[in-house]
Amino acid sequence: MNNNIVAVASPSFSQSSILVNELSSYGFKVVLNSKNIRFNEKSLIEFINECEAKAIVIGLEKVSEKVLTSCKSLNFISKFGVGLDNLDLNACEKNGIKIGWTPGLNNRSVTELVLSFTLGHLRNSTKAIYEMSKGIWNKNGGKELSKCIFGIVGLGNIGMDLARVLKGFGCNILYYDIIDKSMSEEVMKLGFQQVTYQALLKESDVISFHVPLTEQTQYMFSSEQLSIVKPDCFIINTSRGAVVDFDKVCSAVLEKRLGGFASDVFLEEPYDASRWSEVSNLYFTPHIGGNSKEAVLNMGRSAINHIANYFGKINNEK
Repeated sequence: MNNNIVAVASPSFSQSSILVNELSSYGFKVVLNSKNIRFNEKSLIEFINECEAKAIVIGLEKVSEKVLTSCKSLNFISKFGVGLDNLDLNACEKNGIKIGWTPGLNNRSVTELVLSFTLGHLRNSTKAIYEMSKGIWNKNGGKELSKCIFGIVGLGNIGMDLARVLKGFGCNILYYDIIDKSMSEEVMKLGFQQVTYQALLKESDVISFHVPLTEQTQYMFSSEQLSIVKPDCFIINTSRGAVVDFDKVCSAVLEKRLGGFASDVFLEEPYDASRWSEVSNLYFTPHIGGNSKEAVLNMGRSAINHIANYFGKINNEK
């Protein structure tokens, strides 16, 4: 075994025997998150310093400048996942911390969750399953996705994958992105329509958010936007919790100013959704969008490869 110590902060990675074995096969000393919790700033610092890790596998844990300046042994961060908004990139650069990251590894996993939310809501199947368990026989079959206008906010890797899949349903697809992608070869070929955010809000029957969390996207769907959308519009958030104003949207659903709301992400996780258990058009999942079996392996193996390449390069330079 070599002297390169790799800490794994991500609970999901730590619980995968396949990924742990593959990482260990490189001869690294691997220290896992055995507590199965999401580390906060203080506990993350303690975790890294206790084992004097040179590299760490990070999932959704926040890596602040304080973490970097407090962990003198740390040289490399490998991202288990696709978003970088939980890493202070400027602090990483300032402190000479290298980052390993590959985008687009869980596109289809998130796309399929969005589809499951959408079909369950539109065709009334999710509510029907719940009602059947209560002895209620309700023949309301909802409406077809193919007859809907589907709005995608953010046509990045996941948004584009979702649009491709939705194309097969025959629905009208609108998208909004801060970058003009209307002349993209694939967008033109598939016939997706780029519109303003206001137009997307006004026209869509379903709206799904696929944006990173930035100053521009924080609470980009709140009171003002609720006043624009159709009263039966269905909102889906699988991006980050602070993109959609959770409390205001839930209130709008309860007040029948919105058709429904599905969220896989929350401001604080884990989130206790038990208070909403009797509301049939609120759908909450525990941040599983990118956690299909296949996506977990894809993201984990990418993180492992980044660590192996980093230490391989360092060793070759010695």
